[in-house]
Amino acid sequence: AWVPAAAGTFNWNDTINNPNNWGMVDSSFPNAVGDVATISTALAGAQTINLNQTITLGVLNLGDTLGTNSYTIAAGTAGSLTFDNNGAGAQLNAVASTGPNTISANIVVADAAGLTINNQATVTGKFLTLSGNISGGNVIINTTSLASPLNAITLNGANTFSNLVVIRGIVINNASSATPFGAGSILLGDTTPGNANAATVNNFASPLISNPITVNAGSSGNDR
Repeated sequence: AWVPAAAGTFNWNDTINNPNNWGMVDSSFPNAVGDVATISTALAGAQTINLNQTITLGVLNLGDTLGTNSYTIAAGTAGSLTFDNNGAGAQLNAVASTGPNTISANIVVADAAGLTINNQATVTGKFLTLSGNISGGNVIINTTSLASPLNAITLNGANTFSNLVVIRGIVINNASSATPFGAGSILLGDTTPGNANAATVNNFASPLISNPITVNAGSSGNDR
């Protein structure tokens, strides 16, 4: 698990300190198909983590345990994130106690079952912003927290991922990206019989949404 709790800028691929930022004495760090990376400490202030290379993960758990300060996962020098969980479905989870977080590095969805993004924040107003470009397979939004109406996932990149499936939660675009919601279709709402989870897509920037959209009962979209 990630160790530093101080405010400031750190490197994911730290090979200088011993132990390194991940507490590893051999200077290793999460970077393989199926790896689980947990970045969740009691932050003393806002923290930026530079990737500095392509990092491959199966699961990323992210968030300040105090719910006050924020993490930013940035590219640094030519860095990016690839999500691949051996076909079991990759995960990006903002933990329950989290503050607002940003991933500004580009993301590649390489898992055949897609990438599920879950903002679990239990205090309202804790957005998860993905401002880098997302490419590859399907992106699934499934926000499980009861505070989900005010804990949106913000997609602001020039995204080319396959399809967007929003089972539960709110997805927002507030940047002038031509394709914030990917290159394919948008499906809103839970199709499981007996479930009525609400899903919403809000486009607060131009251009208008051009993706084909299917809206299940209880879900909605706004295109402004």
